[in-house]
Amino acid sequence: MIAIGTAALYGSFLVLSVLVAAETVVLLEVLRRVVRLKQEVMDVRASQRRADRLPQGTFIDFSARDLTRRQVVRASDLRGSPAALVFVKATGLPQELPGWLADTFAGLRAKGHEALFVMCEGELAHCSALAGLSSGQARVLQDGGGEIRQRFLITSTPAAVLLDGRARVGKYGSMEHSGRLERGELL
Repeated sequence: MIAIGTAALYGSFLVLSVLVAAETVVLLEVLRRVVRLKQEVMDVRASQRRADRLPQGTFIDFSARDLTRRQVVRASDLRGSPAALVFVKATGLPQELPGWLADTFAGLRAKGHEALFVMCEGELAHCSALAGLSSGQARVLQDGGGEIRQRFLITSTPAAVLLDGRARVGKYGSMEHSGRLERGELL
């Protein structure tokens, strides 16, 4: 009787062990599939982000009116040292230079970008007011209807494009700010 009970106990233990092993195999396969699916989603998102930006080393030809020095600036004029293009929209007459923009200038200069250009999208009067406020911190270029911004595939402002010494796209970036500038507009 004890032998039958022991055999039944060992038999049920064996069945239970096989069941646990089978569940482990199934769960590991589910986990592998979840990890693979997550990686595919991340790859798609990364490719979408890359598709929204120009490849590093791309040269975008443009010319814009320099409201600070009253001349025309061409992309080829930016060759020689790294430059930063900061894209903003001016929707009103600013009374003072926004703190986030002054901080952006300081941060870019600290990283070796001495040539700073604000690509101002908006009415001439609004962008000219911004040029007056920048007081030598950056040159303000008129990007009236956002044509230059669109060439760089920038969909929202504020945003920045860092150019290398050959005036080719190096990196994209964005500024963090708070308060009244939630849409990246200069009021």
